[in-house]
Amino acid sequence: MEAHHNVWIEKNKSVVLSNWRVQLLKAADKSGSLAQAAKVMKVSDRTARHKLREMETALGYPLLEAGAGEGRQKSLHLTARGRKLVDQFAVFSDGLEQEVAQRYKAAFR
Repeated sequence: MEAHHNVWIEKNKSVVLSNWRVQLLKAADKSGSLAQAAKVMKVSDRTARHKLREMETALGYPLLEAGAGEGRQKSLHLTARGRKLVDQFAVFSDGLEQEVAQRYKAAFR
């Protein structure tokens, strides 16, 4: 047997941050494209757009914004508030996997 966990943060009963959603935001920031991020995350563009819209609506501010890209294309990147949330989620979630493993080991010796 193995223990696993999944944590997320909600606002007004809408999920605004989770490991998966943070990875989507990071992938969009890295690639400059939500469509590319969707491919990396192995979901449809529609799903990626829906999840982003859901987060931004619940939070009340954008997490990604368009900036200068190569040629005429605009490149997406995290907003300052989006980057802060991604960083805060990392601080919050780092070490949880080890904590769960330790607690599991203590409980199921």
